[in-house]
Amino acid sequence: MSVCSSRAFCLYFNIIGFLLSGYAFYVEMKVKEDPTYKPLCDLDENISCTKPFNSTYGKGFGVVDKVLPADHWLNQPNPIYGFGLYSLTTLLSLFRYHFLSKIQFYVVLLANFGSIYLGYILYFVLENLCVVCVAIYATNFLLLIASFAKMRSTRLGTRRMDIREHGQQDRNLRLPTSSNRRDFKKNI
Repeated sequence: MSVCSSRAFCLYFNIIGFLLSGYAFYVEMKVKEDPTYKPLCDLDENISCTKPFNSTYGKGFGVVDKVLPADHWLNQPNPIYGFGLYSLTTLLSLFRYHFLSKIQFYVVLLANFGSIYLGYILYFVLENLCVVCVAIYATNFLLLIASFAKMRSTRLGTRRMDIREHGQQDRNLRLPTSSNRRDFKKNI
């Protein structure tokens, strides 16, 4: 996959993640404002997005309030962290540097560990299925694949740039085969 196409996929999945986080934040705020509000993602009692959004795990991943005071500025709704993640990875997607691609990959990998944690909480602790949450988890996984492809393609692009800057590769250095054994002896 070329650098341009992997960057495009990264940007595409970032936009999807940003939109899903925006919808999650909208639903969370609308339910706090009007408790009778029923969003589209509430299909029945066991398939509901308002249940996880309004649970203790819907703010600060359910961890921040155990470590810091409940009114601490880090104890934000989870979609706010999603906005931060997708903003950062969008910014990192715009550049072709291998170092920034590695940072992007590891940030998205960390987000996927968060998705696994929240997916476990969603299914086994809250015993619920949130369509928006699962869509965000899937988007994070696809973003991980796109980030990995971008990281690989920028690494290859860096090698190609080094070859262009420092001249052609020494094409005489090859592993010995039956046809070039004499060439190999010359290179020793």
